Amino acid sequence: MSDTTHWIDRCHFGDVRVVLRQMVDDGVKVNAIVTSPPYWLLRSYLPDEHPDKHLEIGAEPTISEFIRNLVGVFELCRQVLRDDGVMFLNIGDSYAGSRGGGAPSASSTLMGNGHIGGGPKLQSMTQSRRRDDASIPRSDRRIKGLKPKDLVGQPWRLAFGLQGMTVLPSLTLIEWADGLQHARVAQDWTLVQAIERRIRAEAMIEQIGKAWYLRQDIIWKKLSPMPESAKDRCTKAHEYIFLLAKSESYHFDANAISEPAKAGRTPGNKNAPKGQAAYEAGV
Repeated sequence: MSDTTHWIDRCHFGDVRVVLRQMVDDGVKVNAIVTSPPYWLLRSYLPDEHPDKHLEIGAEPTISEFIRNLVGVFELCRQVLRDDGVMFLNIGDSYAGSRGGGAPSASSTLMGNGHIGGGPKLQSMTQSRRRDDASIPRSDRRIKGLKPKDLVGQPWRLAFGLQGMTVLPSLTLIEWADGLQHARVAQDWTLVQAIERRIRAEAMIEQIGKAWYLRQDIIWKKLSPMPESAKDRCTKAHEYIFLLAKSESYHFDANAISEPAKAGRTPGNKNAPKGQAAYEAGV
């Protein structure tokens, strides 16, 4: 059995896929994973000239590729996690912008309000924030099925992917069906095979049988969210934390995180400590 002590109490830097594979090879097993991966097209962590730029997660040209990459990363996490372990996954959302989604604008406050393309700009933006915005990846591709100002749904697309499901626009399915029909009529079997490969890739068929158990969506309520200039919706002040497990049975110490119960005293609670008289008096 490999010695895994060198993995303990240290920070390990590198491509997460490479490092995780090394952990798998060394037989590392952990009780819990707490992680927050990069969100799609919200920030670039590497300059354009960096040799590893093409490996950057979150800079994929399409949301489908982003989800596939993360599902692959979390399959490696699954191999590192004990059979009775759990994973807490934090991920936020973003909005399709005025250019149809997937096209970040340098004037958007992407790190704060999660807008993709043409989002509102804070007048008090600092110079460092402007430099960060300038390094955000750009893409001219639209997100099929989404309209400007639509919520992208990153958290739930990823959650469904980890469950073994795929979210695809109806237009994409129609395009594939039409393409298969035309290719078969023309007896273009090379095109038929190409479309079938694309369908299998989008369906992440290799993940079937390796699906996570999505046990809970936990809401992280932000007490001091970034201010926004949007006037036609509420301020975005929460993110999702998903609780995932490898099997139906896993270790979860509910008592360790429980809080003392607080009996209600509102007029609508007949079981308040002061009894029926207090309830009727509205205290």
